[in-house]
Amino acid sequence: MMAIHGETFYVAGQALYKSSDHGIHWSTVHSKNTDGAIIPEERILGLMSDKNGVLYATTVGTRAEHYYIFSSKDGGREWKRQTFGLPESWNMFALRRTLSDAIYFSAADRQTQGQEASIYRSVDENHATKLDINIKYGTFVDIQNGPGNSLYVITLDAIHKSIDEGRTWKTLSREGISW
Repeated sequence: MMAIHGETFYVAGQALYKSSDHGIHWSTVHSKNTDGAIIPEERILGLMSDKNGVLYATTVGTRAEHYYIFSSKDGGREWKRQTFGLPESWNMFALRRTLSDAIYFSAADRQTQGQEASIYRSVDENHATKLDINIKYGTFVDIQNGPGNSLYVITLDAIHKSIDEGRTWKTLSREGISW
C-alpha cells in the first residue's frame, strides 16, 4: 500500500516506511503506541493521504475480527482512531479519497449478524453520511475512484458508478466480464 503527499512517499509493509526522495532511500516511521494508535498486532490493509498531508490507514486485527481506520497528522508517528461519528461497534474498511477530498469507506456493524457493509462519505474527518446504494449481503468487494469525481463500488454481482459524489448510482453492464 502506498500513499503520496507532494515529494513524500509512504509504504506500508511489516512497518510504515517513508521516502522523501522518490523512493531512492527509505526510513522506518516509528509510530507511538499511544491510546488509539496502530498497534504491532494490527496489519495495515490500505493507506492514503489527503491534500493536507493527513495519512489514513485501514487496519485489520490479527484474528481478523475488527477493521479500523486511523489518521495521522504527523507523518505516521502518532495515530488516532477515526469513527466518523459511527458507533464503536462498527468495523470500517476499504477507504478511498476523491479529488474533492471526500473520504469514502464501507462499514458494517460487527454486532449484527448477516449485515452487509454500507458505503459512507466523510469530508474533513466530519461525521459520515450513509450513501443510498443497496448492496447484497456478502457481495461487497471494493470502492475505487474513477476519472474526475466518479466513484465505483464493485460487488460480486455488479459494478455501480456515481458521478455526483455518491448521491445517485447507475449499475453498469457486466457483459463480457466473467467473475
